[in-house]
Amino acid sequence: MDITTIAMTVDRFDMSATEYSAFAQIYGRDVTRQSEYETLRAVRELTMVTWLMQIIDVSPRHAAEFRHRVASLRAGDTRQRWNAF
Repeated sequence: MDITTIAMTVDRFDMSATEYSAFAQIYGRDVTRQSEYETLRAVRELTMVTWLMQIIDVSPRHAAEFRHRVASLRAGDTRQRWNAF
């Protein structure tokens, strides 16, 4: 689970596939090649969305990002970019 967040940043945030590949080589494991990856990723994404849900009143940007993330999860779009805070 610890490296799932790093792996998913290739699709959701701004890490390049080359950077992740170098990381996985140094770490000694590529979590994306494990059968559990999709489940671990789904759990991590859900926690990232529920965390954001708790702070949507901080700013309109937070509320908009929450709606954006929920829409991407509902659509099953695992490559939709998310904005980091």
